[in-house]
Amino acid sequence: MSNPGSINKPSTSGEQNSSQEFDEMNIDLLSYLEKFNPILLNQLYECPTACLAVFRELPSLAQNFVLRLMFIEQPIPQAVVSSWVKSISDYNEAADVLTRLQIWKLTPMQSGLPGRLLNTTFQKSLQTSWLGGGKQRSIFNALGTDKHRPDIETLDNYSINKRWDSVLNFMAGVKLKDYNDNIGEITKKVIFHAGLIETDSNNEIIITASGFQFLLMINFHV
Repeated sequence: MSNPGSINKPSTSGEQNSSQEFDEMNIDLLSYLEKFNPILLNQLYECPTACLAVFRELPSLAQNFVLRLMFIEQPIPQAVVSSWVKSISDYNEAADVLTRLQIWKLTPMQSGLPGRLLNTTFQKSLQTSWLGGGKQRSIFNALGTDKHRPDIETLDNYSINKRWDSVLNFMAGVKLKDYNDNIGEITKKVIFHAGLIETDSNNEIIITASGFQFLLMINFHV
């Protein structure tokens, strides 16, 4: 009988390459990107969507550094950046991640002191992903005009004469199928937990004093 452990052992160089590729896909995104050379990373950072995805994977402290420096276009003294955290080990850990990913770099200032500066390409793309602008990509393409788009009057009529009436009848305990079908379970829970209704021993809905006051207030404003 063959050894079970030998079944998965690659027997050819092609299988070895396939296994290596599979192992690379199983590591986390940041560890994978660290293997890229700076030129390739910079090309990746030209895409705002990619920058946003990388930012979301960063440790929280590294994200904090990036946000503080996102709109600063000149080096900030490294001593100032490190003063943002109490633990120097935490700073070194976050700084190491940003350095390996080419997100920031150590830049000498005019005074000769070391400073930190964000990668310009990453910085501009991240600004675009947060604030909008830049070249539209397929996932951000604007939708065409909806030919069935309802007007304001139709929406008002639907909300007041249909949806709101459904809420009123539910709170009043009116058992009409048409109205109950228009009340979602989440809406029912919100009304109940807000103390606007309660149930009696027979599990029947009873409107509370707060619920009655709520209805009067709404009707007064309408």
